[in-house]
Amino acid sequence: MRRIHLSLALLLIIGGPLRADERLWVLLAPSQAKAVSRLCSRGPVAKIDGGWQPTTKDIDAMEEALSKSTYLRSKLTSKPDRASDPRQYYRQYVGVIVAGRKLIYVNGMCEKPPSYWTKTLVDVCDGGRCFWGALYDPVNGEFSQYEMNGVA
Repeated sequence: MRRIHLSLALLLIIGGPLRADERLWVLLAPSQAKAVSRLCSRGPVAKIDGGWQPTTKDIDAMEEALSKSTYLRSKLTSKPDRASDPRQYYRQYVGVIVAGRKLIYVNGMCEKPPSYWTKTLVDVCDGGRCFWGALYDPVNGEFSQYEMNGVA
């Protein structure tokens, strides 16, 4: 019993795991779609015609695809001091419509985001490989158009 208390105390001291109510991702409102085309350190995703609200099924499928995406892992491993697993990044998801296709934009961050991250797209100028974005197509289950921020 004493070991359990000691282990719990150590977890609390070193930061421990996320609380049950904390996530590394958030789904933003469709109104944030236009902000994706105005990020200061990444090129435009394409012409964004509007936003849409992905379903729980869409997000679950994307989360599963994140765990298996060799495309994203290959992009993220190009810098050895960063995680190659996209699920280890804080992520914002925004449903965007591009040329009539419903896609999901992933805005990835390796640092704890500001408090407004659950409502507004976080836009960091420069920041290097710590900040990245990519598109996910729920129809074919693939990621594309990965782009990292400008080099810090």
